[in-house]
Amino acid sequence: MGNKTECALLGLVQSLGCDYESIRVRQPESTFHKVYTFNSARKSMSTVMRRDEGGGFRIFTKGAAEILLSKSVMSRLNYLC
Repeated sequence: MGNKTECALLGLVQSLGCDYESIRVRQPESTFHKVYTFNSARKSMSTVMRRDEGGGFRIFTKGAAEILLSKSVMSRLNYLC
């Protein structure tokens, strides 16, 4: 019930043997560094989180596959070769 993408992501979490509620307890929204909400120009949304191990950041993005693939490093490398 709900958004198809959200349901698929929750299904993935369950299939990996994880519990969404315990993840959210460990990583509440207050720990997010930055959230880029969905916008029709980007056709995606992203959440930036600080990495505990080794510093730096990790970004989680969901959106239209063709948009995300066009922004990926591998896509650019294939284009150059």
